[in-house]
Amino acid sequence: SRVFVRTNEPVRYTVNGSGKQVVLELENTRVVESNNTLPLDTHFFPSAVSRVEAFSGAGQTVRVVIQLKQGVRYETRQEGGLITLDFPRPGR
Repeated sequence: SRVFVRTNEPVRYTVNGSGKQVVLELENTRVVESNNTLPLDTHFFPSAVSRVEAFSGAGQTVRVVIQLKQGVRYETRQEGGLITLDFPRPGR
């Protein structure tokens, strides 16, 4: 599974994960379209990701919360304005 976040330009970010939750925080960022903060329910698919939701925090911080079906390792990378988080399928 791949969760990706696209920004207008490269941004500073942090990723913290514990148990069944991974939190991606984007610095100096905002969500322009409120439609992009609607939750994405993916629990029907055979992947580790159950739900993704973005929140505009205090100031200019956006928090993307990724709920997992089970704790798995993940890889994060940024290429230009694209941040990707890759999760293996559960049980593999």
